[in-house]
Amino acid sequence: MKKLLGSALLSVGLLAGTAQAGLITDTVEQEKFIDWGDEYSYSHNLNDEGFVLGSALSGTLEIQVADDKKGLDEWFFGESILFIVEEFDFDTGGMSLFGSAFSSALEVEVLASINADGYLGVTVKSITGDFWLGDSILSVNTVSVLSPSILGLMVIGLAGLGLSRRRNRAELA
Repeated sequence: MKKLLGSALLSVGLLAGTAQAGLITDTVEQEKFIDWGDEYSYSHNLNDEGFVLGSALSGTLEIQVADDKKGLDEWFFGESILFIVEEFDFDTGGMSLFGSAFSSALEVEVLASINADGYLGVTVKSITGDFWLGDSILSVNTVSVLSPSILGLMVIGLAGLGLSRRRNRAELA
């Protein structure tokens, strides 16, 4: 009976504690005009999407931009856009020339920041030219983290299984 109980607890713990991978996507919808030398800051909030702190494994950030198609100055200078993700270190951020959209995999420092508080800060700055800033799409791959209660069930199940094996050996001897 104890062997059956130990096996049942272990099974429940293992089934409940199986890691579940998931994808959380947060879109910041915006239609913001950025003029020469201007910058605009915003943040993604994964906490509203059911994000569990510490569960981010990898992800991507995509930011849409569009040329306003006005002004002769852009024929000479083009549009240079600086994308700052969390802080200015080019860990995940970068530059875009001629108004092309931004897309980047999330690097270690940015993932650590997301895991700490569930937020991702972004600043978009015009170096030359003016443009429209479109949607910003953050996609994060997550894995569920074992809760203490599930871990406790697993420990109890393993202890019960160990005790039942010890008794079986004692009975056989």
